[in-house]
Amino acid sequence: MKKFFLLLALVFLVGSGTNQPADLWKGILGETSNYQVMLRIACCVRNRYTRGMNHGLNAMQRKNLDHFVLQHCSEQDRVRAKKAVRAVFVDNIEDMTNGSDHLEYTVKYGNPSWVDEVVVVHRYKGWTFYRRKRR
Repeated sequence: MKKFFLLLALVFLVGSGTNQPADLWKGILGETSNYQVMLRIACCVRNRYTRGMNHGLNAMQRKNLDHFVLQHCSEQDRVRAKKAVRAVFVDNIEDMTNGSDHLEYTVKYGNPSWVDEVVVVHRYKGWTFYRRKRR
């Protein structure tokens, strides 16, 4: 497991393309500007990567993500998002989401269509974090 995180940290530092952790901060910033939520989203993404899943962030699908980040996010927000990704993927902070691998901003969007396939494992500031049900 330690080797996995070292490899992931290397990918983070080098990075290439928007599916790599090097650009993950942009996707997280596309989801929220709250640092504590950023940390939790990054933990969820780390759990997904550990389980062989993709990042799962809708914001990463934006065709104009770079433009959005430059035009709508402050420098302070950009620094916080990078700091959150670094804390989770490089400093390897403890998972704040109880092993989540799915998330939704339910206070705004309600329950997701896939809610029957998951269990709630953590809630924070309108965000609900889920883990896929064991089969």
